[in-house]
Amino acid sequence: MSCKVRRQAICAALADHELTDLETIMTHRIVDRGQALVYEGDPPAFAYNIIDGGLKLYKSLADGRIQVTAFLLPGDFLGISSRSPLPFTAEALTRTEVCAFPYPKLEVVFEKYSALEERFLTEVSDEVAAVQDHMLLLGRKTASERLASFLIWLAGKYEGVAPPTVPLALLATRADIADYLGLTLETVSRTFSQFKRQGFIELPHATEVVLRNRERLEEIATGA
Repeated sequence: MSCKVRRQAICAALADHELTDLETIMTHRIVDRGQALVYEGDPPAFAYNIIDGGLKLYKSLADGRIQVTAFLLPGDFLGISSRSPLPFTAEALTRTEVCAFPYPKLEVVFEKYSALEERFLTEVSDEVAAVQDHMLLLGRKTASERLASFLIWLAGKYEGVAPPTVPLALLATRADIADYLGLTLETVSRTFSQFKRQGFIELPHATEVVLRNRERLEEIATGA
């Protein structure tokens, strides 16, 4: 009831008096920055809600290169089919707190609360849609369009939580953002500087950004 992402997370599908069944199977975990919550290829044992901090999901190549496929922030859900090996590693961007739900027990709760299962399936469907959007970003968009898309996505994650003029936390490093956008670190840094010169954003700190002209960034993101 006191959880700050209660109304954003998968728990939002349950009424307050129904939370007990979910709480009885839940455990809290803390993952320090740079530590992995799960590893690519592992059998999935838990689904997770991100309570605080953030995660980056990535796939690795044999030579050590990685492709960041997603960032998860407070309120986001991490869960896939419990019958397939994990297709990614999930690493903490900063000290991160999650709620962990073991799949076998979660499925029992689903049987009691169909709304919770529907919310779970919606979250999984949203993950698939996000993968499609990311493929478009990598395959067709320019560097400016890619970074603008990322900033608009980030602003959307904070809607209802922080006013537009409040600096948004960039938990990911420039290198992480570059890996996510399929760009070099130099290109990402140069594009950030370009947006700043044009008055689209402010960068009060290396880990913060303020969107000063969101409308223009949205136009850039969509190729307008």
